Amino acid sequence: MRLVFPAAFLILAFLANAAIRYVPANDSAPLLRRDLIPMDVDAIRDLADYLAVLADGPMPKSAIEVRHRAQLLTLSKRLLPGHERAHLIETSYLKGGERRQPEAFFVKSARKGLIETADWLSQLPKESEGQLLGQLLLDVLAPIASDHPVLKNHDALNTEKRWNSVIAEISKFDPQKQLAANQDPKIKPTQIRTASVYKAKAILAEIPMFSNGIDDGSPSKPGLVTTSLIITKAPNPDPDDKNAPESGDQNGTLKFQPPTDFNVNPLQSSLLSFFRKNAKALPNGYNLNINTNKRQYLAKNRENIAANIAMMLDAAVSGRPLRRNTILFARLQATGNLQKPNYAWELIQQLEEFSLPIGTRLIVGKGMIEEMTGMLVLDKASFFTKYEVLEASNFEMARELFYEDGKMPEDLKTASKSYLEVCDKALQVAHLGNFLSLSAVKDRLIKASQLSPNHISAAMLAQQSIRRPAYFSHFLFTQELNRLLEPLAQFEYEIDQTSELAVTEVYKKTRDRITPLKKRLQRRDIEILDDALNLIKDLNSVGRGASAILDNEEETRAQDMIKFQKKLENFRAGLREGSQPTPKKDN
Repeated sequence: MRLVFPAAFLILAFLANAAIRYVPANDSAPLLRRDLIPMDVDAIRDLADYLAVLADGPMPKSAIEVRHRAQLLTLSKRLLPGHERAHLIETSYLKGGERRQPEAFFVKSARKGLIETADWLSQLPKESEGQLLGQLLLDVLAPIASDHPVLKNHDALNTEKRWNSVIAEISKFDPQKQLAANQDPKIKPTQIRTASVYKAKAILAEIPMFSNGIDDGSPSKPGLVTTSLIITKAPNPDPDDKNAPESGDQNGTLKFQPPTDFNVNPLQSSLLSFFRKNAKALPNGYNLNINTNKRQYLAKNRENIAANIAMMLDAAVSGRPLRRNTILFARLQATGNLQKPNYAWELIQQLEEFSLPIGTRLIVGKGMIEEMTGMLVLDKASFFTKYEVLEASNFEMARELFYEDGKMPEDLKTASKSYLEVCDKALQVAHLGNFLSLSAVKDRLIKASQLSPNHISAAMLAQQSIRRPAYFSHFLFTQELNRLLEPLAQFEYEIDQTSELAVTEVYKKTRDRITPLKKRLQRRDIEILDDALNLIKDLNSVGRGASAILDNEEETRAQDMIKFQKKLENFRAGLREGSQPTPKKDN
Protein backbone atom coordinates (compact mmCIF):
# COMPACT_ATOMS: atom_id res chain seq x y z
CA MET A 1 0.00 0.00 0.00
CA ARG A 2 2.87 2.36 0.70
CA LEU A 3 3.94 2.09 -2.95
CA VAL A 4 0.46 2.24 -4.45
CA PHE A 5 -0.75 5.32 -2.60
CA PRO A 6 2.02 7.71 -3.70
CA ALA A 7 1.65 6.49 -7.30
CA ALA A 8 -2.09 7.08 -7.22
CA PHE A 9 -1.51 10.47 -5.62
CA LEU A 10 0.93 11.48 -8.37
CA ILE A 11 -1.53 10.39 -11.03
CA LEU A 12 -4.32 12.42 -9.46
CA ALA A 13 -2.03 15.41 -9.07
CA PHE A 14 -1.07 15.20 -12.73
CA LEU A 15 -4.71 14.89 -13.70
CA ALA A 16 -5.56 17.99 -11.72
CA ASN A 17 -2.99 20.01 -13.63
CA ALA A 18 -3.53 18.42 -17.04
CA ALA A 19 -4.80 20.75 -19.75
CA ILE A 20 -5.80 20.61 -23.38
CA ARG A 21 -2.69 20.09 -25.47
CA TYR A 22 -1.67 20.36 -29.08
CA VAL A 23 -0.76 17.12 -30.84
CA PRO A 24 1.20 17.52 -34.10
CA ALA A 25 0.29 15.51 -37.16
CA ASN A 26 1.86 12.20 -38.06
CA ASP A 27 4.30 13.35 -40.77
CA SER A 28 4.79 9.82 -42.05
CA ALA A 29 1.11 9.39 -42.97
CA PRO A 30 0.10 10.59 -46.46
CA LEU A 31 -2.65 13.19 -46.83
CA LEU A 32 -2.49 14.25 -50.48
CA ARG A 33 -0.04 14.49 -53.38
CA ARG A 34 1.03 18.09 -53.88
CA ASP A 35 2.46 17.41 -57.34
CA LEU A 36 -0.95 16.35 -58.68
CA ILE A 37 -2.86 19.41 -57.47
CA PRO A 38 -4.13 21.48 -60.46
CA MET A 39 -2.84 24.80 -59.08
CA ASP A 40 0.24 26.89 -59.77
CA VAL A 41 2.86 27.68 -57.12
CA ASP A 42 1.45 31.12 -56.29
CA ALA A 43 -2.07 29.77 -55.82
CA ILE A 44 -0.79 27.00 -53.53
CA ARG A 45 1.17 29.55 -51.51
CA ASP A 46 -1.92 31.74 -51.12
CA LEU A 47 -3.98 28.74 -50.02
CA ALA A 48 -1.36 27.77 -47.43
CA ASP A 49 -1.44 31.38 -46.16
CA TYR A 50 -5.23 31.32 -45.79
CA LEU A 51 -5.07 28.12 -43.76
CA ALA A 52 -2.38 29.50 -41.46
CA VAL A 53 -4.34 32.71 -40.83
CA LEU A 54 -7.43 30.73 -39.83
CA ALA A 55 -5.31 28.55 -37.53
CA ASP A 56 -3.67 31.50 -35.77
CA GLY A 57 -4.69 33.00 -32.44
CA PRO A 58 -4.68 32.06 -28.75
CA MET A 59 -4.67 28.36 -27.92
CA PRO A 60 -8.32 27.19 -27.76
CA LYS A 61 -9.67 25.64 -24.58
CA SER A 62 -11.51 22.70 -26.10
CA ALA A 63 -9.99 19.56 -27.60
CA ILE A 64 -12.29 19.77 -30.63
CA GLU A 65 -11.11 23.29 -31.50
CA VAL A 66 -7.44 22.42 -30.97
CA ARG A 67 -7.80 19.41 -33.25
CA HIS A 68 -9.38 21.68 -35.85
CA ARG A 69 -6.34 23.98 -35.59
CA ALA A 70 -4.12 20.94 -36.10
CA GLN A 71 -5.98 20.12 -39.31
CA LEU A 72 -5.58 23.67 -40.62
CA LEU A 73 -1.86 23.79 -39.81
CA THR A 74 -1.19 20.33 -41.19
CA LEU A 75 -2.89 21.10 -44.49
CA SER A 76 -1.00 24.40 -44.72
CA LYS A 77 2.35 22.65 -44.19
CA ARG A 78 1.53 19.80 -46.57
CA LEU A 79 0.79 22.36 -49.29
CA LEU A 80 3.89 24.42 -48.50
CA PRO A 81 6.33 22.45 -46.31
CA GLY A 82 8.42 25.51 -45.49
CA HIS A 83 5.50 27.73 -44.48
CA GLU A 84 6.99 29.92 -41.76
CA ARG A 85 3.80 31.14 -40.10
CA ALA A 86 2.35 27.63 -39.80
CA HIS A 87 5.58 26.38 -38.19
CA LEU A 88 5.67 29.32 -35.76
CA ILE A 89 2.05 28.75 -34.71
CA GLU A 90 2.62 25.04 -34.16
CA THR A 91 5.82 25.66 -32.18
CA SER A 92 3.98 28.17 -30.00
CA TYR A 93 1.18 25.69 -29.28
CA LEU A 94 3.65 22.92 -28.44
CA LYS A 95 5.61 25.16 -26.04
CA GLY A 96 2.59 26.82 -24.46
CA GLY A 97 3.37 30.21 -25.97
CA GLU A 98 0.90 33.01 -26.65
CA ARG A 99 -0.45 33.95 -30.07
CA ARG A 100 -2.46 37.09 -30.82
CA GLN A 101 -5.78 36.90 -32.59
CA PRO A 102 -5.39 37.95 -36.26
CA GLU A 103 -7.25 41.05 -37.41
CA ALA A 104 -10.84 40.34 -38.43
CA PHE A 105 -10.16 41.68 -41.93
CA PHE A 106 -7.47 39.07 -42.57
CA VAL A 107 -9.62 36.27 -41.11
CA LYS A 108 -12.56 37.22 -43.33
CA SER A 109 -10.32 37.49 -46.40
CA ALA A 110 -8.71 34.10 -45.69
CA ARG A 111 -12.07 32.47 -45.17
CA LYS A 112 -13.38 33.88 -48.44
CA GLY A 113 -10.31 32.69 -50.33
CA LEU A 114 -10.65 29.23 -48.82
CA ILE A 115 -14.33 29.02 -49.78
CA GLU A 116 -13.69 30.10 -53.37
CA THR A 117 -10.89 27.56 -53.79
CA ALA A 118 -12.87 24.75 -52.16
CA ASP A 119 -15.86 25.52 -54.38
CA TRP A 120 -14.16 24.77 -57.70
CA LEU A 121 -11.83 22.04 -56.45
CA SER A 122 -14.67 20.03 -54.90
CA GLN A 123 -16.45 19.93 -58.26
CA LEU A 124 -13.52 18.28 -60.04
CA PRO A 125 -13.80 14.59 -61.01
CA LYS A 126 -13.88 12.14 -58.12
CA GLU A 127 -10.67 10.29 -57.34
CA SER A 128 -8.64 13.27 -58.61
CA GLU A 129 -6.14 14.90 -56.26
CA GLY A 130 -7.80 18.26 -56.84
CA GLN A 131 -11.15 16.91 -55.68
CA LEU A 132 -9.47 15.38 -52.61
CA LEU A 133 -7.96 18.76 -51.73
CA GLY A 134 -11.39 20.32 -52.20
CA GLN A 135 -12.87 17.85 -49.70
CA LEU A 136 -10.04 18.48 -47.22
CA LEU A 137 -10.75 22.21 -47.47
CA LEU A 138 -14.45 21.59 -46.90
CA ASP A 139 -13.53 19.47 -43.86
CA VAL A 140 -11.78 22.43 -42.23
CA LEU A 141 -14.42 24.91 -43.40
CA ALA A 142 -17.36 22.97 -41.97
CA PRO A 143 -16.83 24.08 -38.32
CA ILE A 144 -16.49 27.78 -39.25
CA ALA A 145 -18.89 28.06 -42.21
CA SER A 146 -21.51 25.47 -41.35
CA ASP A 147 -24.34 27.02 -43.39
CA HIS A 148 -22.41 28.13 -46.47
CA PRO A 149 -23.77 26.76 -49.77
CA VAL A 150 -20.28 25.58 -50.72
CA LEU A 151 -20.78 22.72 -48.25
CA LYS A 152 -23.38 21.21 -50.56
CA ASN A 153 -20.37 19.54 -52.21
CA HIS A 154 -19.01 18.25 -48.89
CA ASP A 155 -18.65 14.51 -48.41
CA ALA A 156 -18.93 15.01 -44.65
CA LEU A 157 -19.43 11.36 -43.84
CA ASN A 158 -15.91 10.49 -45.01
CA THR A 159 -14.17 13.29 -43.12
CA GLU A 160 -12.53 11.07 -40.52
CA LYS A 161 -11.41 8.61 -43.20
CA ARG A 162 -9.53 11.37 -45.04
CA TRP A 163 -7.67 12.42 -41.89
CA ASN A 164 -7.21 8.93 -40.48
CA SER A 165 -3.71 8.30 -39.06
CA VAL A 166 -2.69 11.88 -39.98
CA ILE A 167 -4.45 13.75 -37.16
CA ALA A 168 -4.82 12.14 -33.75
CA GLU A 169 -8.23 11.36 -32.25
CA ILE A 170 -9.87 14.04 -30.12
CA SER A 171 -9.08 12.13 -26.91
CA LYS A 172 -5.34 12.56 -27.57
CA PHE A 173 -5.76 16.33 -27.30
CA ASP A 174 -7.25 15.97 -23.80
CA PRO A 175 -4.64 14.27 -21.57
CA GLN A 176 -6.89 14.35 -18.51
CA LYS A 177 -9.51 12.06 -20.03
CA GLN A 178 -6.92 9.90 -21.75
CA LEU A 179 -4.78 9.40 -18.62
CA ALA A 180 -7.81 8.74 -16.43
CA ALA A 181 -8.92 5.98 -18.76
CA ASN A 182 -5.41 4.48 -18.97
CA GLN A 183 -4.51 4.60 -15.26
CA ASP A 184 -7.73 3.82 -13.42
CA PRO A 185 -8.12 0.03 -13.33
CA LYS A 186 -11.86 0.44 -12.86
CA ILE A 187 -12.16 2.15 -16.22
CA LYS A 188 -12.09 -0.35 -19.03
CA PRO A 189 -12.18 0.26 -22.78
CA THR A 190 -15.74 0.54 -24.03
CA GLN A 191 -17.01 -2.75 -25.30
CA ILE A 192 -19.33 -2.74 -28.27
CA ARG A 193 -22.78 -3.83 -27.18
CA THR A 194 -25.11 -5.05 -29.86
CA ALA A 195 -28.89 -4.96 -29.77
CA SER A 196 -30.13 -8.47 -30.52
CA VAL A 197 -33.23 -7.71 -32.60
CA TYR A 198 -35.46 -4.89 -33.75
CA LYS A 199 -38.59 -4.82 -31.59
CA ALA A 200 -40.46 -2.76 -34.18
CA LYS A 201 -40.10 -3.09 -37.94
CA ALA A 202 -42.04 -0.02 -39.13
CA ILE A 203 -41.73 3.54 -37.82
CA LEU A 204 -43.26 6.79 -39.12
CA ALA A 205 -42.01 10.36 -38.69
CA GLU A 206 -42.69 13.80 -40.17
CA ILE A 207 -39.38 15.19 -41.45
CA PRO A 208 -38.60 18.71 -42.75
CA MET A 209 -36.63 18.42 -46.00
CA PHE A 210 -36.09 19.66 -49.52
CA SER A 211 -37.58 17.26 -52.05
CA ASN A 212 -39.06 17.07 -55.50
CA GLY A 213 -41.99 15.09 -56.82
CA ILE A 214 -41.29 11.91 -58.75
CA ASP A 215 -44.80 11.21 -60.06
CA ASP A 216 -45.98 14.78 -60.64
CA GLY A 217 -42.60 16.20 -61.65
CA SER A 218 -42.93 19.06 -59.17
CA PRO A 219 -39.77 21.12 -58.60
CA SER A 220 -37.53 21.17 -55.56
CA LYS A 221 -39.15 22.78 -52.54
CA PRO A 222 -38.95 22.71 -48.75
CA GLY A 223 -41.67 20.86 -46.92
CA LEU A 224 -42.71 18.36 -44.28
CA VAL A 225 -42.58 14.82 -45.64
CA THR A 226 -44.18 11.80 -44.00
CA THR A 227 -41.29 9.35 -43.93
CA SER A 228 -41.30 5.70 -42.97
CA LEU A 229 -38.55 3.36 -41.87
CA ILE A 230 -39.28 -0.24 -42.85
CA ILE A 231 -36.83 -2.84 -41.55
CA THR A 232 -36.50 -6.06 -43.52
CA LYS A 233 -34.25 -9.06 -43.15
CA ALA A 234 -31.30 -8.94 -45.52
CA PRO A 235 -31.08 -11.90 -47.93
CA ASN A 236 -29.29 -15.03 -46.76
CA PRO A 237 -28.42 -16.64 -50.10
CA ASP A 238 -27.34 -20.11 -51.07
CA PRO A 239 -23.50 -20.02 -51.38
CA ASP A 240 -23.78 -22.08 -54.57
CA ASP A 241 -26.07 -19.53 -56.20
CA LYS A 242 -24.13 -17.50 -58.77
CA ASN A 243 -26.74 -14.74 -58.62
CA ALA A 244 -26.43 -14.37 -54.86
CA PRO A 245 -26.15 -10.81 -53.55
CA GLU A 246 -22.80 -9.47 -52.39
CA SER A 247 -21.81 -9.66 -48.73
CA GLY A 248 -22.71 -6.02 -48.24
CA ASP A 249 -26.34 -6.82 -49.11
CA GLN A 250 -26.30 -9.74 -46.68
CA ASN A 251 -25.15 -7.45 -43.88
CA GLY A 252 -27.90 -4.98 -44.71
CA THR A 253 -28.05 -1.73 -46.63
CA LEU A 254 -29.71 1.67 -46.36
CA LYS A 255 -32.13 2.22 -49.23
CA PHE A 256 -34.25 5.24 -50.13
CA GLN A 257 -37.52 5.05 -52.03
CA PRO A 258 -37.67 7.00 -54.29
CA PRO A 259 -33.92 6.52 -54.78
CA THR A 260 -31.67 9.52 -54.17
CA ASP A 261 -29.38 10.88 -56.86
CA PHE A 262 -26.37 10.54 -54.54
CA ASN A 263 -24.61 7.70 -52.74
CA VAL A 264 -26.17 6.99 -49.31
CA ASN A 265 -23.55 4.45 -48.18
CA PRO A 266 -21.60 7.09 -46.20
CA LEU A 267 -24.84 8.02 -44.41
CA GLN A 268 -25.40 4.39 -43.43
CA SER A 269 -21.81 4.08 -42.20
CA SER A 270 -22.13 7.18 -40.05
CA LEU A 271 -25.40 5.93 -38.51
CA LEU A 272 -23.90 2.53 -37.70
CA SER A 273 -20.85 4.25 -36.19
CA PHE A 274 -23.04 6.60 -34.15
CA PHE A 275 -24.92 3.73 -32.52
CA ARG A 276 -21.72 1.77 -31.83
CA LYS A 277 -20.19 4.75 -30.04
CA ASN A 278 -23.22 6.24 -28.30
CA ALA A 279 -25.67 3.41 -27.63
CA LYS A 280 -25.79 -0.20 -28.78
CA ALA A 281 -24.61 -1.37 -32.16
CA LEU A 282 -27.56 -2.02 -34.44
CA PRO A 283 -28.53 -5.62 -35.23
CA ASN A 284 -26.66 -6.92 -38.24
CA GLY A 285 -28.27 -8.39 -41.34
CA TYR A 286 -31.17 -5.99 -41.89
CA ASN A 287 -32.05 -3.62 -44.70
CA LEU A 288 -33.11 -0.14 -43.60
CA ASN A 289 -35.69 1.09 -46.10
CA ILE A 290 -36.50 4.81 -46.01
CA ASN A 291 -39.66 5.74 -47.91
CA THR A 292 -40.18 9.47 -48.47
CA ASN A 293 -43.72 9.20 -49.82
CA LYS A 294 -43.12 9.77 -53.55
CA ARG A 295 -40.84 12.73 -52.78
CA GLN A 296 -37.14 12.42 -53.63
CA TYR A 297 -34.75 13.36 -50.80
CA LEU A 298 -32.28 15.82 -52.34
CA ALA A 299 -28.53 16.21 -51.91
CA LYS A 300 -29.16 19.82 -50.82
CA ASN A 301 -30.34 18.48 -47.45
CA ARG A 302 -26.94 16.87 -46.91
CA GLU A 303 -27.02 14.96 -43.61
CA ASN A 304 -30.15 16.67 -42.18
CA ILE A 305 -32.13 13.42 -42.20
CA ALA A 306 -29.58 11.53 -40.08
CA ALA A 307 -31.05 12.68 -36.74
CA ASN A 308 -34.53 11.48 -37.69
CA ILE A 309 -33.32 8.14 -39.03
CA ALA A 310 -31.32 7.66 -35.83
CA MET A 311 -34.43 8.41 -33.75
CA MET A 312 -36.54 5.94 -35.74
CA LEU A 313 -33.82 3.27 -35.44
CA ASP A 314 -33.62 3.87 -31.70
CA ALA A 315 -37.38 3.42 -31.44
CA ALA A 316 -37.18 0.25 -33.52
CA VAL A 317 -34.53 -1.23 -31.22
CA SER A 318 -36.14 -0.16 -27.94
CA GLY A 319 -39.74 -0.79 -28.94
CA ARG A 320 -40.73 2.50 -27.28
CA PRO A 321 -43.46 4.40 -29.17
CA LEU A 322 -42.65 7.82 -30.57
CA ARG A 323 -44.83 10.73 -29.49
CA ARG A 324 -47.40 11.75 -32.08
CA ASN A 325 -47.31 15.26 -33.58
CA THR A 326 -43.63 15.65 -32.86
CA ILE A 327 -40.99 16.90 -35.30
CA LEU A 328 -37.23 16.62 -34.86
CA PHE A 329 -35.48 19.53 -36.56
CA ALA A 330 -31.75 19.13 -35.95
CA ARG A 331 -28.46 18.00 -37.45
CA LEU A 332 -26.83 15.03 -35.70
CA GLN A 333 -23.10 15.13 -35.05
CA ALA A 334 -20.88 12.09 -34.52
CA THR A 335 -20.57 13.01 -30.83
CA GLY A 336 -24.34 12.85 -30.34
CA ASN A 337 -24.70 16.63 -30.15
CA LEU A 338 -27.56 18.25 -32.07
CA GLN A 339 -27.00 21.44 -34.05
CA LYS A 340 -28.95 23.72 -36.37
CA PRO A 341 -29.90 21.94 -39.63
CA ASN A 342 -28.63 23.07 -43.00
CA TYR A 343 -30.89 25.69 -44.62
CA ALA A 344 -32.80 26.06 -41.36
CA TRP A 345 -34.37 29.43 -42.21
CA GLU A 346 -35.94 28.25 -45.47
CA LEU A 347 -37.36 25.16 -43.80
CA ILE A 348 -38.77 27.13 -40.85
CA GLN A 349 -40.64 29.45 -43.21
CA GLN A 350 -42.29 26.42 -44.76
CA LEU A 351 -43.13 24.91 -41.37
CA GLU A 352 -44.86 28.16 -40.45
CA GLU A 353 -47.32 27.73 -43.33
CA PHE A 354 -48.62 24.31 -42.26
CA SER A 355 -51.82 23.76 -40.29
CA LEU A 356 -50.85 21.10 -37.79
CA PRO A 357 -52.61 19.70 -34.70
CA ILE A 358 -52.56 21.88 -31.60
CA GLY A 359 -49.71 20.90 -29.31
CA THR A 360 -47.32 19.87 -32.07
CA ARG A 361 -43.85 19.70 -30.56
CA LEU A 362 -40.84 20.95 -32.53
CA ILE A 363 -37.51 19.71 -31.14
CA VAL A 364 -34.62 21.83 -32.39
CA GLY A 365 -30.85 21.57 -32.04
CA LYS A 366 -28.62 24.25 -30.56
CA GLY A 367 -27.97 27.48 -32.42
CA MET A 368 -31.51 28.33 -33.54
CA ILE A 369 -32.19 31.46 -31.47
CA GLU A 370 -31.39 33.87 -34.31
CA GLU A 371 -33.86 32.16 -36.63
CA MET A 372 -36.50 32.04 -33.90
CA THR A 373 -36.04 35.75 -33.20
CA GLY A 374 -36.43 36.35 -36.93
CA MET A 375 -39.95 34.92 -36.74
CA LEU A 376 -40.83 37.69 -34.27
CA VAL A 377 -39.34 40.30 -36.60
CA LEU A 378 -41.72 39.00 -39.29
CA ASP A 379 -44.68 39.40 -36.88
CA LYS A 380 -45.07 35.64 -36.74
CA ALA A 381 -45.30 35.15 -32.97
CA SER A 382 -48.15 32.73 -33.70
CA PHE A 383 -45.46 30.26 -34.81
CA PHE A 384 -44.75 29.73 -31.10
CA THR A 385 -48.36 28.94 -30.27
CA LYS A 386 -48.61 26.61 -33.27
CA TYR A 387 -45.44 24.74 -32.20
CA GLU A 388 -44.10 24.08 -28.73
CA VAL A 389 -40.46 24.63 -29.64
CA LEU A 390 -38.02 22.87 -27.32
CA GLU A 391 -34.23 22.89 -27.61
CA ALA A 392 -32.31 19.63 -27.22
CA SER A 393 -28.54 19.99 -27.25
CA ASN A 394 -27.92 16.27 -27.72
CA PHE A 395 -29.55 13.09 -28.96
CA GLU A 396 -30.13 11.71 -25.46
CA MET A 397 -32.22 14.72 -24.48
CA ALA A 398 -34.12 14.62 -27.78
CA ARG A 399 -35.05 10.97 -27.09
CA GLU A 400 -36.80 11.93 -23.87
CA LEU A 401 -38.71 14.70 -25.66
CA PHE A 402 -39.65 12.52 -28.64
CA TYR A 403 -40.74 9.31 -26.88
CA GLU A 404 -44.32 8.98 -25.68
CA ASP A 405 -43.03 7.74 -22.31
CA GLY A 406 -40.07 10.14 -22.22
CA LYS A 407 -39.07 11.83 -18.97
CA MET A 408 -38.86 15.57 -19.43
CA PRO A 409 -36.49 17.38 -16.99
CA GLU A 410 -38.44 18.87 -14.08
CA ASP A 411 -37.59 22.49 -14.88
CA LEU A 412 -38.64 22.03 -18.50
CA LYS A 413 -41.74 20.13 -17.42
CA THR A 414 -42.84 23.02 -15.18
CA ALA A 415 -42.08 25.58 -17.89
CA SER A 416 -44.05 23.51 -20.40
CA LYS A 417 -47.06 23.36 -18.12
CA SER A 418 -47.15 27.16 -17.77
CA TYR A 419 -46.64 27.62 -21.50
CA LEU A 420 -49.46 25.21 -22.41
CA GLU A 421 -51.86 27.03 -20.07
CA VAL A 422 -51.04 30.34 -21.76
CA CYS A 423 -51.14 28.78 -25.21
CA ASP A 424 -54.58 27.27 -24.63
CA LYS A 425 -56.02 30.75 -24.04
CA ALA A 426 -53.90 32.40 -26.75
CA LEU A 427 -55.48 30.19 -29.40
CA GLN A 428 -58.92 31.53 -28.46
CA VAL A 429 -58.17 35.25 -28.83
CA ALA A 430 -58.43 37.36 -31.97
CA HIS A 431 -55.32 39.48 -31.34
CA LEU A 432 -52.33 37.58 -30.02
CA GLY A 433 -50.22 40.71 -29.45
CA ASN A 434 -52.81 42.30 -27.16
CA PHE A 435 -53.19 39.06 -25.22
CA LEU A 436 -49.44 38.69 -24.69
CA SER A 437 -49.19 42.25 -23.39
CA LEU A 438 -51.46 41.47 -20.42
CA SER A 439 -49.33 41.67 -17.28
CA ALA A 440 -50.47 38.29 -15.91
CA VAL A 441 -49.65 36.57 -19.20
CA LYS A 442 -46.33 38.37 -19.52
CA ASP A 443 -45.28 37.41 -15.98
CA ARG A 444 -46.15 33.76 -16.53
CA LEU A 445 -44.19 33.58 -19.77
CA ILE A 446 -41.15 35.31 -18.29
CA LYS A 447 -41.19 32.92 -15.34
CA ALA A 448 -41.50 29.90 -17.64
CA SER A 449 -38.58 31.06 -19.81
CA GLN A 450 -36.44 31.64 -16.72
CA LEU A 451 -37.27 28.19 -15.37
CA SER A 452 -35.91 26.55 -18.51
CA PRO A 453 -34.03 28.36 -21.29
CA ASN A 454 -34.63 25.22 -23.37
CA HIS A 455 -38.29 26.17 -23.73
CA ILE A 456 -37.85 28.30 -26.84
CA SER A 457 -41.56 29.00 -27.36
CA ALA A 458 -41.94 30.43 -23.86
CA ALA A 459 -38.79 32.53 -24.30
CA MET A 460 -39.90 33.93 -27.67
CA LEU A 461 -43.44 34.73 -26.51
CA ALA A 462 -41.98 36.39 -23.41
CA GLN A 463 -39.76 38.51 -25.64
CA GLN A 464 -42.76 39.41 -27.79
CA SER A 465 -44.73 40.44 -24.70
CA ILE A 466 -41.97 42.79 -23.55
CA ARG A 467 -40.79 44.24 -26.85
CA ARG A 468 -40.89 42.70 -30.28
CA PRO A 469 -37.50 42.85 -32.02
CA ALA A 470 -37.83 45.28 -34.91
CA TYR A 471 -34.92 44.43 -37.20
CA PHE A 472 -33.35 41.43 -38.85
CA SER A 473 -29.73 40.65 -38.14
CA HIS A 474 -27.57 41.02 -41.25
CA PHE A 475 -27.07 37.25 -41.24
CA LEU A 476 -30.80 36.59 -41.36
CA PHE A 477 -31.67 39.41 -43.75
CA THR A 478 -29.36 38.09 -46.46
CA GLN A 479 -30.92 34.64 -46.12
CA GLU A 480 -34.45 36.04 -46.31
CA LEU A 481 -33.71 38.22 -49.34
CA ASN A 482 -32.04 35.29 -51.09
CA ARG A 483 -35.09 33.13 -50.31
CA LEU A 484 -37.50 35.74 -51.69
CA LEU A 485 -35.46 36.00 -54.90
CA GLU A 486 -35.59 32.24 -55.48
CA PRO A 487 -38.86 32.26 -57.54
CA LEU A 488 -37.32 34.86 -59.86
CA ALA A 489 -34.22 32.70 -60.25
CA GLN A 490 -36.49 29.77 -61.17
CA PHE A 491 -38.36 31.79 -63.81
CA GLU A 492 -37.89 30.03 -67.14
CA TYR A 493 -37.73 32.23 -70.21
CA GLU A 494 -38.56 30.43 -73.45
CA ILE A 495 -38.17 32.18 -76.77
CA ASP A 496 -41.45 32.34 -78.77
CA GLN A 497 -43.42 31.31 -75.63
CA THR A 498 -42.71 33.78 -72.82
CA SER A 499 -44.62 37.01 -73.42
CA GLU A 500 -43.53 40.49 -72.43
CA LEU A 501 -46.50 40.56 -70.07
CA ALA A 502 -45.19 37.45 -68.27
CA VAL A 503 -41.83 39.17 -67.72
CA THR A 504 -43.58 42.27 -66.36
CA GLU A 505 -45.69 40.14 -64.02
CA VAL A 506 -42.69 38.31 -62.55
CA TYR A 507 -41.01 41.69 -61.98
CA LYS A 508 -44.03 43.07 -60.10
CA LYS A 509 -44.42 39.95 -57.97
CA THR A 510 -40.75 39.99 -57.00
CA ARG A 511 -40.84 43.71 -56.21
CA ASP A 512 -43.95 43.32 -54.06
CA ARG A 513 -42.36 40.37 -52.27
CA ILE A 514 -39.12 42.06 -51.25
CA THR A 515 -40.13 45.73 -50.75
CA PRO A 516 -41.84 45.12 -47.35
CA LEU A 517 -38.47 43.99 -45.97
CA LYS A 518 -37.31 47.62 -45.81
CA LYS A 519 -39.19 48.38 -42.59
CA ARG A 520 -37.43 45.47 -40.87
CA LEU A 521 -33.89 46.46 -41.80
CA GLN A 522 -31.06 48.46 -40.34
CA ARG A 523 -29.44 51.18 -42.46
CA ARG A 524 -26.59 49.17 -44.01
CA ASP A 525 -29.01 46.43 -45.06
CA ILE A 526 -31.42 48.90 -46.67
CA GLU A 527 -28.67 49.71 -49.17
CA ILE A 528 -28.45 46.02 -50.13
CA LEU A 529 -32.23 45.85 -50.54
CA ASP A 530 -32.12 48.95 -52.76
CA ASP A 531 -29.48 47.22 -54.88
CA ALA A 532 -31.83 44.26 -55.26
CA LEU A 533 -34.73 46.50 -56.28
CA ASN A 534 -32.54 48.28 -58.83
CA LEU A 535 -31.37 44.94 -60.16
CA ILE A 536 -34.84 43.57 -60.83
CA LYS A 537 -35.80 46.80 -62.61
CA ASP A 538 -33.58 45.55 -65.41
CA LEU A 539 -36.43 43.20 -66.28
CA ASN A 540 -38.31 46.24 -67.61
CA SER A 541 -35.54 46.79 -70.16
CA VAL A 542 -35.56 43.28 -71.59
CA GLY A 543 -35.76 43.46 -75.38
CA ARG A 544 -35.72 47.27 -75.63
CA GLY A 545 -32.50 47.22 -77.65
CA ALA A 546 -34.16 45.27 -80.45
CA SER A 547 -34.21 46.67 -83.96
CA ALA A 548 -37.40 46.74 -86.00
CA ILE A 549 -35.32 46.77 -89.16
CA LEU A 550 -33.32 43.68 -88.22
CA ASP A 551 -36.41 41.97 -86.79
CA ASN A 552 -34.36 40.62 -83.89
CA GLU A 553 -36.72 41.29 -80.98
CA GLU A 554 -36.99 37.69 -79.80
CA GLU A 555 -33.26 37.10 -80.04
CA THR A 556 -32.50 40.34 -78.19
CA ARG A 557 -34.98 39.54 -75.41
CA ALA A 558 -33.44 36.08 -74.98
CA GLN A 559 -29.93 37.55 -74.76
CA ASP A 560 -31.10 40.21 -72.29
CA MET A 561 -32.70 37.54 -70.09
CA ILE A 562 -29.48 35.50 -70.05
CA LYS A 563 -27.54 38.61 -69.00
CA PHE A 564 -30.11 39.40 -66.32
CA GLN A 565 -30.10 35.88 -64.89
CA LYS A 566 -26.29 35.98 -64.71
CA LYS A 567 -26.41 39.30 -62.81
CA LEU A 568 -29.07 37.88 -60.52
CA GLU A 569 -27.00 34.78 -59.75
CA ASN A 570 -23.93 36.91 -58.99
CA PHE A 571 -26.02 39.07 -56.66
CA ARG A 572 -27.42 36.03 -54.86
CA ALA A 573 -23.93 34.55 -54.56
CA GLY A 574 -22.93 37.72 -52.72
CA LEU A 575 -25.95 37.31 -50.43
CA ARG A 576 -24.98 33.73 -49.67
CA GLU A 577 -21.47 34.85 -48.77
CA GLY A 578 -22.92 37.52 -46.49
CA SER A 579 -25.30 35.08 -44.81
CA GLN A 580 -22.49 33.36 -42.94
CA PRO A 581 -22.09 33.90 -39.19
CA THR A 582 -18.95 35.77 -38.17
CA PRO A 583 -16.33 33.26 -36.94
CA LYS A 584 -16.25 33.27 -33.15
CA LYS A 585 -13.04 34.13 -31.41
CA ASP A 586 -11.58 31.62 -29.03
CA ASN A 587 -12.01 32.50 -25.39
